Amino acid sequence: MQINGEARTGNSPVVIGSLNESKKRVSFTTLGRKKGKAIFSAELQAENSNGQVVEVTAGAKAKLPKGSQLIVDYAKWSSSKPKGLTAHVKSKKGSKPVKVTTFKQ
Repeated sequence: MQINGEARTGNSPVVIGSLNESKKRVSFTTLGRKKGKAIFSAELQAENSNGQVVEVTAGAKAKLPKGSQLIVDYAKWSSSKPKGLTAHVKSKKGSKPVKVTTFKQ
């Protein structure tokens, strides 16, 4: 599994992220938690029951209000559950889901 992401303010791309392996989550935010936007892409390769390699890709983008972060949860993601990858923007006001686009090849 591979998850790539970027958070930016204006034209300045800065990646500030963290990985919580036990919760199976990755988070992205802007430098100084300023208002900005974030994007991520993820790729998963697994072998199915026939021994064939199945590739699942996913991605999303979101606006980040000041003080917020994009959380990507991959705990339930697998080749048999390609829609198991979820994302949301977490801020002081709460949490807002982000639409994740998934492709299975």
